[in-house]
Amino acid sequence: GHHHMPETRGLCLSEEQTVTT
Repeated sequence: GHHHMPETRGLCLSEEQTVTT
């Protein structure tokens, strides 16, 4: 996925679900 936030770097696979974070 695309890491637009520093917090989503660890949630690479879950960023699709936590993309709203």
